[in-house]
Amino acid sequence: MKWSLALVVLISGCAHVTPECSAHGGSAWQELASQHFVVRTNLEPAEARAATVQLERARAALLPAFPEAPSGAPLEVVLFRDAAQLQNVTGDPGLDGTFTHDWAGPLLLMSQTGSMFDSTPQLRLVMHELAHYFAAQSLRRVPRWFAEGLAHYLETVTIDAEAQTARRGRANQERLGEVLRWGILPVESLWAWDVVHDERPGLEQHRAASAWFWVHFLFNEQRPALDRFMRALADGEEPRSAWGRAFAQLPQKAMTEASEAYLAKGQVRTQHLELGQLNTTMAERVIPDGEVHAVLARVAASTSAWPRARSEVALALALAPTNARVLEQRIVTETTPEARVAAARELTVSNPELGSGWLLLALSLPQGDAERVVDLEQALSKNPGSFLALSELAQRRCAEGRCAEAVALAERAVTLAPEDIRVLSACASVQSKAGQCAGAVATQERALGVLSHRASAQQKQQLLARLAEYQGCR
Repeated sequence: MKWSLALVVLISGCAHVTPECSAHGGSAWQELASQHFVVRTNLEPAEARAATVQLERARAALLPAFPEAPSGAPLEVVLFRDAAQLQNVTGDPGLDGTFTHDWAGPLLLMSQTGSMFDSTPQLRLVMHELAHYFAAQSLRRVPRWFAEGLAHYLETVTIDAEAQTARRGRANQERLGEVLRWGILPVESLWAWDVVHDERPGLEQHRAASAWFWVHFLFNEQRPALDRFMRALADGEEPRSAWGRAFAQLPQKAMTEASEAYLAKGQVRTQHLELGQLNTTMAERVIPDGEVHAVLARVAASTSAWPRARSEVALALALAPTNARVLEQRIVTETTPEARVAAARELTVSNPELGSGWLLLALSLPQGDAERVVDLEQALSKNPGSFLALSELAQRRCAEGRCAEAVALAERAVTLAPEDIRVLSACASVQSKAGQCAGAVATQERALGVLSHRASAQQKQQLLARLAEYQGCR
């Protein structure tokens, strides 16, 4: 999902447009590892620390909305000094930040606009993306309309850093204006968002506005029933059934009347949240110059800016030809399978203890290559939390006719990376081949829920076609 800010960042000259390492005249880059985030940035040290603490505050402000806190690995973040630098690396002039996934996992790309999070648009953008991320991690099943409505609802959370408090539930003025202009779509029509393609102009916007309204209404007027619904989603219940049970005491007609009265009343109640004592300790290190270019290469590759990724790798290799992070990106950016395999073998020889080298070697080999399984097992022995190694090994085991064994591996991968579409889709495929049709349907529906807010029409159709296949399996 792209972020378009109303603010325009003015850049004086071209000196700071291209992010650089200190050896090439840029600012020093740092890595700050807090309890829940790993931030790599070219901000000044004090600003970098403040930004990392603010990310921890944002997480603490969002999590009370969910029935359980996610327990995954720290989220990786690359934070640029300004939007122009991120746009320069990605080649996208309209990009101020985005959430991506690559071979190593989720990656939040951000740019600073003024002082970190002092800009309301910037805070809203971060909150929106983090809300989607936490929803995918906390709720095992989530329909698209609810995921979108929840993200739009939570993006208006504001934080008082001095008082260590937050306020949730402020009106989303843009969505409120759309609801007042177009009316409220009934919840019943929103359930079809994932599965019914509609070309009417503005329908997506109308759906998003209505989804925000319903979530806002439920948080304020039907909180006990909403809590039951979200708890059921966290437990993996089928969303329509979970909705019917949670709101059994409020038929559709009564809910519609109550929602219209709520809108007409026009009163917004907000919730005051105490953030408590945050763990703001963090480990800090200066990122070596060659590794800086590996970071930039990863940003470029994760946004499909492949020429820039390769140029960054060339710079990285000139500065640090033996750095493991540099060698990882070299593998990723090589243009032929043979070159990727050769580069991956070089990394496993020089760093045999590094799980990423074995994983990237396995991914570089042909699907049917027997060595692929050996390398995946090596990757897992070095890094048992490698969700992609687990997912790939599950698919290989199933291809060997060991699908029942593969399901356990695939489901473990989903537990480690519940927001990763590749892992979810692979798990659904393995479950289907193992004859676990209901599980395959549930997992594929979960993949659709994760994909929805940033999907292309082609991606969505592919997932829907596979879902239809699983629904028909016996």
